Amino acid sequence: MFAILLLSIGLSSGQIADDDSTSIRKLKIGGYIDSYFGSSLYSAKKIDRPYFVSSSGNNEANINLAFLETRWRGDRFRFNVVPAMGSYMRRNYAAEKEIHKYIFEANAGLKLSDKLNIWLDGGIFDSPYSSEGAVSRDQLLYSRSFAPEHVPYYLTGLRLTIKPNDKWSLMIMRLNGWQQITDLNFKKSIGTSLTVKTGEFSNIIWNTYLGDERSESNPDFRMRIFNDLYIKISDQKLWDAAIGGYIGTQQRENKNASPWWQFNVMGKRQINNFISLSGRVEYFSDPRQVMIHIPDTEFKVFSTGTCLNLNVGKTTLLRIDSRFFSATEKIYSQRNGKSDKELVLTASLTSWF
Repeated sequence: MFAILLLSIGLSSGQIADDDSTSIRKLKIGGYIDSYFGSSLYSAKKIDRPYFVSSSGNNEANINLAFLETRWRGDRFRFNVVPAMGSYMRRNYAAEKEIHKYIFEANAGLKLSDKLNIWLDGGIFDSPYSSEGAVSRDQLLYSRSFAPEHVPYYLTGLRLTIKPNDKWSLMIMRLNGWQQITDLNFKKSIGTSLTVKTGEFSNIIWNTYLGDERSESNPDFRMRIFNDLYIKISDQKLWDAAIGGYIGTQQRENKNASPWWQFNVMGKRQINNFISLSGRVEYFSDPRQVMIHIPDTEFKVFSTGTCLNLNVGKTTLLRIDSRFFSATEKIYSQRNGKSDKELVLTASLTSWF
């Protein structure tokens, strides 16, 4: 309640800096709240929709994500502290210990080299995997595709960032594991992220992950190998687009490696200063239940999505999002049993300072 009170005060204060956060010298304080109402047209139940952690409440109004952020940017030192709440935090952090369930981001960094612009950060930080993230304001559509929902949204460990120029940057990460704050098996993982600027407004991003994923919940899991590649392009005025895909393999004890993969294309067209339209096409395949555990089921889904985006003000966004799913098997619970089809409509109001 205290966090919500502070957030509401900040949203009404009008002290907006150029980057939409309140700045006190090198300290920046900001807030964000993403509210939504989502409904499956085929299911009347008031339960969390399966297979997703973002805006997953069905037939109810809720807060997907709300946070207060404190960020310090100095010449040689920086830190971020971002406590958060909402249905996204409840679902995505369900496996974490109590104190960790409300930490969206918490890390500190030290600059090691001015010439090569090298930073070493440690703590809990956001993930580079897939072209989408947890903050809906920054996404082409309000809803998230399968792609980010089944790779890490957050990571914990050490991150070395090298960015000698505007053309490319490299991150090398020593991690506790695949989206986990508390290390589950004490076998550290390695992640990398390479960004190459191919044009004035286009980037290619290649991410990798390698780590042993055995745990109490998955005792037969062994090495996980993951590759993620996507392209972001924009003309900065009329349109934005993202094209990407990834493939992962999970080794299991005494079994063949289990693959999962996805491919999606997203785009947004600006109609005028206040209105834009977005769309998505995606295919997600997890036939051997690495990410999505449904016994005796090969999880393969084709989905499409559209989104109407309305800029209500400089720091407020109203969106109406629709998604249609078509699976190869009956994986969706509906009024009259199981179905291989699903249609979801979501309205959202997002504000920040």
